[in-house]
Amino acid sequence: MEEGELVEHYVASQQDHSIVGNIYIGRVQNVLPGMEAAFINIGEERNAVIYAGEVTFSEDVEGPSRRIEKVLKSGQPILAQVTKDPMGSKGARLSAEISLAGRYVV
Repeated sequence: MEEGELVEHYVASQQDHSIVGNIYIGRVQNVLPGMEAAFINIGEERNAVIYAGEVTFSEDVEGPSRRIEKVLKSGQPILAQVTKDPMGSKGARLSAEISLAGRYVV
């Protein structure tokens, strides 16, 4: 309200819930080396996707050997955080780089 007048009105519905920031222990469903991506089951309607740039590689792995199929295998559990909500026919986007943001967390 501004000067006694309603200037903005928002109604949240159950369909509008966001899962961005949620952390899941998912299970790798399949790895697509050509796309440098993997699909992860996090218990949502559609599998989420994680790209090679969002996967944590060992420090000793460098250069062309930094391939997603070297790190992730089908059926493997993975700890990941949602970075983008699912849209349309696409699942959520994930990152293995976990970020805990908060007032008292540095």
